Amino acid sequence: MRSIKYYSWKVKSILILEILKKIAVVLSVIFTSCALIIALVFSIDYFGRERRVLSSVGEKLGIELSGRATMKDFFRRKGVGFEHKIFSTTISIYFDEADEVLASIESDENWKELPLTDNLTEYIDRFFTPRYPNDDWVEIPDVEKGYYWLYDFNCENANPREDGNLFGNGATINVDAILAIYDCERDLLYYTRVNT
Repeated sequence: MRSIKYYSWKVKSILILEILKKIAVVLSVIFTSCALIIALVFSIDYFGRERRVLSSVGEKLGIELSGRATMKDFFRRKGVGFEHKIFSTTISIYFDEADEVLASIESDENWKELPLTDNLTEYIDRFFTPRYPNDDWVEIPDVEKGYYWLYDFNCENANPREDGNLFGNGATINVDAILAIYDCERDLLYYTRVNT
């Protein structure tokens, strides 16, 4: 015959197991809730960042991008090349309603019809062409039908919309410019910024 102590111990162990199960359920609910909150915060931050980037690019280029555009690719690189540090940004933007964007571009005198000049082709080749097989840059393809927009911050008493002094004084490479290319065939805008 079993003693009362044996049954008392068995009841206590069952109660302890039940309490541990309840604690495990509560902890799993807390953990799941925290994971969902973290995922929500990151998704809000990502989409908020996309809106901020599109708004900034649209403001610089004189195009209304909100509600019409989706950021397809975004790449920012900080590196060393030539004699200077290179900071570059490339963004490709896809348009759902390209007709309005194209009309806005065609009516703006700062946008010029392609082809690119030799200096701008060299700019793309130097700063926005992948150099290695695993390079994850946003590659800018050869665009045949479209428009480009340039602003050279280093123009020094020249027209910032011209590319004649794009690479500085010739002794050193000193580039600080924004070049945007709109591809009419793909409805894509490539936005590039380089600061060396």
